[in-house]
Amino acid sequence: MEPFRHHVFICVQHRLEDKPYCTELGGEAVLDELQRLVHQRKLDHEVQVTPCGCLGLCHGGPNMVVYPEGTWYQGVTADQVGEIVQSHLIEGKPVARLAHQDRAAMRAEITRETARARAEEVARQEAGVVPDRLRRLADNFRASRAFLTAVELDLFSCLGASSDAAGEAPGAGGRATAPEVAERMGADPRATELLLCALASLGLLRRDAEGRFGCSEDTGRYLVKGLADDARAAIMHRVHMWDRWSTLTECVREGSAMGYEANAGPFATQAYLAATHKIASLAAPRLVTALGLTQVSRVLDVGGGSGAYSAAVLRAFPKATAEILDLAPVLRITSRYVREAGLEERVQLRAGDFGHDGFGAGFDLVLLSYVLHLNAPEGARRLLQKVRDALVPGGHVAINDFVLSADKTVPTSAALHALNLLVSTRGGTVYSEPEYRLLLESLGFVEVRKIPLVGPTDVITARKPS
Repeated sequence: MEPFRHHVFICVQHRLEDKPYCTELGGEAVLDELQRLVHQRKLDHEVQVTPCGCLGLCHGGPNMVVYPEGTWYQGVTADQVGEIVQSHLIEGKPVARLAHQDRAAMRAEITRETARARAEEVARQEAGVVPDRLRRLADNFRASRAFLTAVELDLFSCLGASSDAAGEAPGAGGRATAPEVAERMGADPRATELLLCALASLGLLRRDAEGRFGCSEDTGRYLVKGLADDARAAIMHRVHMWDRWSTLTECVREGSAMGYEANAGPFATQAYLAATHKIASLAAPRLVTALGLTQVSRVLDVGGGSGAYSAAVLRAFPKATAEILDLAPVLRITSRYVREAGLEERVQLRAGDFGHDGFGAGFDLVLLSYVLHLNAPEGARRLLQKVRDALVPGGHVAINDFVLSADKTVPTSAALHALNLLVSTRGGTVYSEPEYRLLLESLGFVEVRKIPLVGPTDVITARKPS
């Protein structure tokens, strides 16, 4: 018995040479639209949507299969997904004009494609050709750099926001030709057109029959200046990271960051806080719930950044107060976030360097979010010693950070972040769960535990003995 009324598979296969393939033909846009509509129509408990690898009908993609009927849709576009959802998934009537009708021909084509793909793979292996997985890893930077350049040039804002028409999704309007976009950005027309075409190929822009470009739904919502969800400042943090990552080879040779101080300007700081604030605003309430504390009076937020974690604690405990310790340039930005949260009366901003300054005393909760990883082991130990001294007996420390497995290979996001610390700090690293436990217990903390969170980080908590 099927656990869902319908199970939909959509090919999002990535390949380098065997073109056309479903992703290049718009498979990811079809997947995004299907997932959006399934959620919008409240079908999540009735329809399971699964992205998958090659379905064998590459030249007619994007391909979609709906079970239990076993209906194959070929050449599906994002604009047709609504009809499939309404007719097939809601009313139970497959859309015949979009479905593949000749089962024998379909079976023969899949058989031929499967045999061809297997023969090609054997031939590539025998010839010693580099596997696609390695080639993709070597090539991925090109798409990333094209996207980051578009963000740096504020290209998506130059195309404009959505139409004012009621109900239209962000990015639906604001179309322009390549010369028009180039003029708005102050860039070369020919080079701008090359960039626009690449972005359209990546699904980040749409190009109409008249050659005009417009934002996709995502770029129109998140990367157009002035909209509610404008996240360009957050993505600019990745732009600043680009230069540091280009030094990785030398950092591995030398063992430390190369010229990292030059990247610590005000724009980089603002971009970093913007990048972390929205994520923190989502994660912070979950962190507070996961801690399971029944009472909090005084909070110390070390390196508190935007103050999102302090704000979450204060909302959960209306009588509590918080102190945010961070560098003076950071606190100038923090103050804006605190005002927006309406917490000026309950939050004290204290300028200082958590690596050198004392933390004070009398706190029953100390928060360390994305702080400990900036320190080499000896620095991390000194910092946690100051945390212990700042806590009242029975007080808790909550370390929100990337946490690696014992062999330091899982999760991938944490392993890659360790490299990010290599290119941007003097000795910072991502610690494993056993390393956290050993460090905290050696300082006298008890009840050390790891609490999984949704997202790339987890929480390590511990208590100072009563």
